[in-house]
Amino acid sequence: MYFTIPPVKGPYSAIRPHTIGHEKTNPGPIYGPYRRKRMVLQYVVNGKGIFDSPFGSFTLSKGDIFVMHKGDLVSYFSDMDDPWEYIWVEFELNDQLSDCFDCGVMHNEAAEPYFRELLKAEHMTLGQLSYATSCIYRILSVLETNQQPIRYNPYVAAAISFIHNNYLTHLTIYDVAAHVNLNRSYFCKLFKSQTGRSPKEFLEDYVIDHTAAMLLQSDISVSEIAETAGYSDLAAFSKAFKNRTGCSPSSYRKQSRQKSAESSS
Repeated sequence: MYFTIPPVKGPYSAIRPHTIGHEKTNPGPIYGPYRRKRMVLQYVVNGKGIFDSPFGSFTLSKGDIFVMHKGDLVSYFSDMDDPWEYIWVEFELNDQLSDCFDCGVMHNEAAEPYFRELLKAEHMTLGQLSYATSCIYRILSVLETNQQPIRYNPYVAAAISFIHNNYLTHLTIYDVAAHVNLNRSYFCKLFKSQTGRSPKEFLEDYVIDHTAAMLLQSDISVSEIAETAGYSDLAAFSKAFKNRTGCSPSSYRKQSRQKSAESSS
């Protein structure tokens, strides 16, 4: 369930609510990769899953908040056994937030009542925009005054940044470990303890997520995309892609474009 706040003509101060939603997800299917058009804060009410953003890969559960900035390429999917329930708000931002929001994830269970308050705006006929805007300000205030951003060990953060900037250069785990000056074995243990995935799994997932974005945003052939991603064998790429998304590259492109056409019609 979600609803859109009707736009209002004229200038606005710092925040303009766009969409508010509440969803109990099905297990497994991936959302994205999708480049956010606006700022989004998404609170996990229950369940767990994995969230990938430019800030890293995170396993999220109750009380965690996705922090998705305009322009961020993100993807996420619910746990197979304990899928997410979450509330989100998407809004235009005409100002700069404090440094505490310069992260991919925060944790703050005290924010839940304020996210639930947002849902009351759906049935308002008068004052909907003002009410939703005030709720967003309250959420930002709670998060800023009770700062609990989730950040990684500096070595892991540096490794994720290195992968983000070099993922299409046929990286190996040895390359990443060498970049952060750590023994490969120790690096792999540290990385998995922080992210819940091995460096190899993280790198493979990261590459597949970005090839998915290429499938949606271009008409480049599947074989060319596979080669760009470092797969010399198209069958191996298709298998890895299906393991990550649940369908073949061609089917993913077709289904995603159909959904996009339906939503815009």
